[in-house]
Amino acid sequence: MTIKSKIHTYGNKNESEWPPAFGSRQSGPMYYCKERKCMVEGYPPNPNNHFGTAPMVIFDEMPTTYHEAAGQSVSSRKEWERLDRETGAITFGSLEEPKKHIQKNVKEEEKALRDDRRKASLNAYQAYKENPQEVIQKVEKQTEQQMKTLEKSGIDINAIKHGVIANGK
Repeated sequence: MTIKSKIHTYGNKNESEWPPAFGSRQSGPMYYCKERKCMVEGYPPNPNNHFGTAPMVIFDEMPTTYHEAAGQSVSSRKEWERLDRETGAITFGSLEEPKKHIQKNVKEEEKALRDDRRKASLNAYQAYKENPQEVIQKVEKQTEQQMKTLEKSGIDINAIKHGVIANGK
């Protein structure tokens, strides 16, 4: 003998309401309340409630410290960062980068130096083209003066002429 089960159909007056129709239950989540000793609608209360306190608070205050670049005592981190930016100081742990002090007219100075060197080299080249013997004599005189200075200092001149430095490097 086999037992045949029939599929439950909702709305049949002869059958009970079990299982309840999906969505027909009006209540939400439930939990067992130990105090009342019964099932209660809702979620169980959090035993670790700490109302009114934040989990983490970031304070702006710090122990009063002397800021060397500004020359004053500071007790606020925000104030410290502002002074770092204004003075261009770099403090270990600063959140913001200081302003970079850029020298003005650096490019103009470099250009002027480049132009002066170019003019000097052109003048030397023109002088050599006009009278090469005179330029060679000037160079030889400078070489003689340098050799005399080397002799006075005690450096071996022969070693320098052959490209060997006296201390072996």
